[in-house]
Amino acid sequence: MEPLRDEDPRQIGGFALVCRIGSGGMGQVFLGESVAGHQAAVKVIKPSVLDEDTRARFGSEVDSLRTVYGPFVAAFVGADADQPWLAVEYVPGPDLRTLVTGKGPLPLAETASLASRFPIMQDFDAVTWFDANERRIAGNRYTYGFGQTKDHYEQFLAYQKQGRSEPPEGYTAPFYKADREKEMREAHAYFSARLREATDKGK
Repeated sequence: MEPLRDEDPRQIGGFALVCRIGSGGMGQVFLGESVAGHQAAVKVIKPSVLDEDTRARFGSEVDSLRTVYGPFVAAFVGADADQPWLAVEYVPGPDLRTLVTGKGPLPLAETASLASRFPIMQDFDAVTWFDANERRIAGNRYTYGFGQTKDHYEQFLAYQKQGRSEPPEGYTAPFYKADREKEMREAHAYFSARLREATDKGK
C-alpha cells in the first residue's frame, strides 16, 4: 500500500479513498471506505487513457465482474461508466502472481484447494437477482451482494410474492435475473489457466 498522492481523488462513488493498493495500464486502484465502514478496492480509470476503446474495455470488465460471484470471490460493489470507476469488496492478502513469485510454485494440495473453491456450477440463476441499479440481491449467504443481509432477501420475496408495495431498503425496482452460464464457463476457463500457470511456474 502507498499513501495517496496530491493528484489522487479523495472521494469517489460514495467511498472515501484511504490509500493506493495497486495500478495497471488503464487505472489506479485505491482502498476505499463507505460511510457505513465497508472497505472496497476502487479502480479509477486514468484520464490520460480515456477513449472509445478504453471505455468499451472498461464496460466489458464491469460486465465480467457482475458475472462471477460466490463464497470465495470478491463481491462486485458498483461502477460508473461516465467517470469511470468500479469497486469490488476488498480482500486483504497478496494476489496470485505475487504469492507465486515470492514463494515459488504452489503445493498440489493448495492448488487443489483453490480449484475446488471456484463456484462454476452453483445455481446462480435460481437465487440471484439484480435491481434497476445493477445491485445484486441473492438468496443465500454464499452469494449475498455487498452489504446485503438475509432480511433483505426475505423482504424481496415478500415484495415479489405477497404484493408488498415497497422493494427492500436500498434496492430499486424493477428486478431481473439473467442466464449467466456461458459467462461463468468462460471465467472458469480463464481461472483454470491462471492456476495452471501458478502451479507450473519454476519447473
